Amino acid sequence: MTTEIAILNHQAVALAADSAATVGLPAGSQKIYTSANKIFGLSRRHPVAVMIYNAGAFMGVPWETVVKLYRDHLADSSSPTVAAYLADFISYLPTQPAFCTPEGQQAWFEGLVRAELEGGRDALRVAVEQALTKTGADGIDEGELSILAANLFGQRLDHLRSADLIDPAWGPGDFETANRVGVIEILQDVFGGLPLTDEAKDILVTVVSEFITRQHESNAFSGVVAAGFGHDEIFPSLWERVVDGVIDGHLRSWPRTSHVVAVEGAAIVPFAQDDMVRAFVEGVSPSYQSAIEALISRVISGYPEALLGATTGLSAKVRTSIEAAHATIGPQASQLALEQLAEWRSEKFVTELIEIVSVLPKEELASLAEALVNLTSLRRRMSRQAETVGGPVDVAVISKGDGLIWMKRKHYFEPGLNPQYMANRYGSL
Repeated sequence: MTTEIAILNHQAVALAADSAATVGLPAGSQKIYTSANKIFGLSRRHPVAVMIYNAGAFMGVPWETVVKLYRDHLADSSSPTVAAYLADFISYLPTQPAFCTPEGQQAWFEGLVRAELEGGRDALRVAVEQALTKTGADGIDEGELSILAANLFGQRLDHLRSADLIDPAWGPGDFETANRVGVIEILQDVFGGLPLTDEAKDILVTVVSEFITRQHESNAFSGVVAAGFGHDEIFPSLWERVVDGVIDGHLRSWPRTSHVVAVEGAAIVPFAQDDMVRAFVEGVSPSYQSAIEALISRVISGYPEALLGATTGLSAKVRTSIEAAHATIGPQASQLALEQLAEWRSEKFVTELIEIVSVLPKEELASLAEALVNLTSLRRRMSRQAETVGGPVDVAVISKGDGLIWMKRKHYFEPGLNPQYMANRYGSL
């Protein structure tokens, strides 16, 4: 994992990213290295850059290689907005045979399908264990298993269908028509000798088809954040997309966050592990905020029962009336309390901080971005969790006049010992 920060005001955008990269090993163990590059100039001549988080590769090709090949493809061309730069970059990805080989697409297909089916298998196993514990039985017959599977897979299907299609021209039916045989083969391997009915298998095939064609990220997705200035923009903007992979020639990618300074003003936008940044900006950590919200809901929903239990002399009709009224009043009270807390946090923390950020000079934007990454790194170091944020912090500032300026940047080599690199890279400039 990682922590990345973008801070924008009318002058510039500052980008900061740590250098930690977690690498999974075949035996299930992990190694963490602190030398990964996550910020790249998207153009050699124009003021726009990208940050990458989560997966460090696209279809097995390192993002650093992908971005640098795109820079060569872009050459001196420019786009009117950062959104247009990102759209062009995203549209470039599935057109490159080197990135999207048939073998690579097949491997990606098999990985996504297998992961989704294994999730269904594990959920079914848990449901069976819970059913056996509840009934005290020694086993479960095929009929009961079929009912459990139909209910469980049906719930998953409803959840998947709540998301938008990645591409309206590429629906679940299109995917299933082209890949049903392959999905069935993987299904039989994952579920082994489990006696699933044909109905349950059909539901699973539909589950896979809905997952693949809708906006549900896999464990190997990449977050791609573009920030800077298009040639028609005098204030910076930021746009983010999820990029997952290519299947049947279709890129699984969809938009996420965006921020346009000309419209929304200054902003602090965290990516990936954002808990410490949100605590700094909002005055409370996300986990503590969730605990507060759960407690308020629990207290208000349980209040009528406690009150009525301590009150004598009320008729059954009155008690029923009070309980019915609270079914409406209680959720409204919870919502009002949470809204007032959010307003208080905004007034006391967020608004004041954003007012200061809006007038910060470029150097201070960079310092704040670096400090927020270091804050997350320090918190991970002082916790029982793996240090998934750490290493040198790369910091860049992008302004309309000066373009991309590195404030801090690690190198895996000493520039003074490699004059040929410096000449090749910067000689023509």
